[in-house]
Amino acid sequence: MALTALPREIRLNIFEFVVFSSSEPPASPAVGQESRKCVPGVPGIWQAPEHNPAKELLLVNKQIRGETQYLLGHMRSVYHLDVMYVKECGLWPTWTVPCPPRTRYIDQVHATFRLFEPTEDLDPRFNNSLVVRPGTSSSPTGVWAFWQLLAFVFKFGPRRIQETDSPRSEGLTYIVKDIIIDVATPTDGASHLSIMVDDKAIHEDSELYSAMLFGDLSAAPERRLADFISSLLDLITNLDFSSINAGMIVYENIVRSVTVLINGEEFKRYDVDELYKVQHVDYWGESPDRIAERQEKYAIWRTWLDDRRHRMQQGLALGDDRPYNGIV
Repeated sequence: MALTALPREIRLNIFEFVVFSSSEPPASPAVGQESRKCVPGVPGIWQAPEHNPAKELLLVNKQIRGETQYLLGHMRSVYHLDVMYVKECGLWPTWTVPCPPRTRYIDQVHATFRLFEPTEDLDPRFNNSLVVRPGTSSSPTGVWAFWQLLAFVFKFGPRRIQETDSPRSEGLTYIVKDIIIDVATPTDGASHLSIMVDDKAIHEDSELYSAMLFGDLSAAPERRLADFISSLLDLITNLDFSSINAGMIVYENIVRSVTVLINGEEFKRYDVDELYKVQHVDYWGESPDRIAERQEKYAIWRTWLDDRRHRMQQGLALGDDRPYNGIV
């Protein structure tokens, strides 16, 4: 039976499944590696062209194109992001984007993180582009890349960043109601003694790299990676002296929650609204003048953010009047 002979309701259900399911991710980092380019000015993030699952349907015929366009115009704005975390070779994101967001409000971003051991068939340009080490402040490149990936979602939305984009420019941002981060079990067959350093280096000099093993090695690698991602979220959702500048974007751009999953099962959930209500900064530095300045900036920002979050909850229009880019 031809597709056009099916009842319209059934066709739309089929189209919905095709268009709004996540695309089949690359089986390994080697697949399609030639198309990946580093985000301009940001080491460690290697992006691929976004995949549009609606593209083929839009090219079938006039009837199918019209029904697909109808579907795209009436569905929730849910976007899927596949992130291959290739140890010491970077974060490799690929977006599934059936259509651009119709408004600044995005219902959900569903990101799947997959851990990979670097292999010899990878281009040398990826080597050592992302070095992650234990602790929350000892690895600025590694930690920055994870945070920057989140910041790019708010700044540019679900798409690949172009060379003409300015990652540090100010301007309108996207508001995401819910973010889901699902950490999947590795499929590359590696032992993953560390989620930071490749197994070959550890076997060659285990004494040198012993301090770089993250977490309890009796735990599965996906659990250790989920722990690591959660530790970064703990850091930036807690607006203290060292993290407030990075954490501001969480409360400015997420309406409800961030949920970390392991293979689809909830591991940790961050209720952004509840966290915002209990934020309190205890330490502002040592200089009395700087303390007073920072406290004043924080008070002004909180007043502005109270109004912004109220408008976010109602899905209202938002201004582009952020009072400060940072507090400290």
